[in-house]
Amino acid sequence: MFTKNNSAKFAFFYLLSLVSLGFLAVSVGIVIFQIINKNIIDVVEEWRMRYDLGALRFAMSAIIVAAPVYYFSALQINKNLFTGHLDKEAGVRRWLT
Repeated sequence: MFTKNNSAKFAFFYLLSLVSLGFLAVSVGIVIFQIINKNIIDVVEEWRMRYDLGALRFAMSAIIVAAPVYYFSALQINKNLFTGHLDKEAGVRRWLT
């Protein structure tokens, strides 16, 4: 059932973890900046950077979706590395990490 050459499956897991980590990082940054925009008022720039509830909602929903996806994909990658189904020197691993 498991062969050493499951490149498509492992490429999917690596790309999924990369994309979900990107969503997670951007969303955490948006949440942090929206908290700063709400709590620290800039008197010089009154209309430029304002608190946006829509951006905060998007960021929170992206965190709720992307965090479990990243956790699952990283878990699958590490499990396959530990069991030996994915070689540590595999081409797909060297190419995507």
